[in-house]
Amino acid sequence: CFHSKKEDSLILFTSGSTGKPKAVVLTNENVLAAEIYAMNTSHTENITGNKTMTCVPFSYPYGFVTSALTSLLWGKETILAPNMSKDTIAYYFAKNPNIVFGSPALLDLTMNYIPKDQDLSSVSHFISGGDFLTLSHAKRANEFFAAHGAKDVEVGNGFGNAETVSIGATPVGVPLRQETAGKILVGTNVMIVDPDTMEEKKYGEEGLLCVSGKHVFKGYFNNPELTAETKFKKNGKEYYITGAMGKIDKQGYFTITGRQSRFYIMSSLNKVYLDNVQGIISTYDCV
Repeated sequence: CFHSKKEDSLILFTSGSTGKPKAVVLTNENVLAAEIYAMNTSHTENITGNKTMTCVPFSYPYGFVTSALTSLLWGKETILAPNMSKDTIAYYFAKNPNIVFGSPALLDLTMNYIPKDQDLSSVSHFISGGDFLTLSHAKRANEFFAAHGAKDVEVGNGFGNAETVSIGATPVGVPLRQETAGKILVGTNVMIVDPDTMEEKKYGEEGLLCVSGKHVFKGYFNNPELTAETKFKKNGKEYYITGAMGKIDKQGYFTITGRQSRFYIMSSLNKVYLDNVQGIISTYDCV
């Protein structure tokens, strides 16, 4: 049976960080292109170890595509952790994973509930997604892993949307820069634009991230109107509006500064920006 690259491959669900959760339709070409772009960007021969651990639900793109599928294409064994909790986390880490795909919340679960005498020396990478991992959080993670026998663990942020098969920038196989969300994928076209005028910004200038490439999704399931709202054409290329605010430097690293629509509107019609509140709260060690 012949399968076309344009045939539907997956429906993945967004977490709803910039609105309500959405069902994202991806084609065979979308999935394969994302993996090829990631391969072009990363030097996976520098990633030691044969075991990865996936701690994210499969219905989310970061769980299925970035964690599990990418691991298998690397030729690595994947440890699935579908019922990760404070009661099971020590059990899963006892399987000696080398690369852990998680989130800031998973990192906190690890630091709070791993027994003090448990050996974590197998861990070489902790790759965070789903939300941004702050520098202070990453520093605490490095200190925690070192105390459990895992020195020089690379704790990195990635970035992606379900609409781009969850991969937009990667910290894997590139020089680590924890203050960023990783390096923009080689093979894609990206722009930082003014969110009001959609005019392109320069390197180092903050704006709205837009992405073009064969990994950009086919559309939202049974919702062509919403699909059209999130795409536009410029210079002969179709771009997806990611909703992420940030800046790109000349080395290709993307720094996230916020989300376009993560705010609440109060009854006074004033807006409360969640990223600003979260950023202030996260500076306190007790949080």
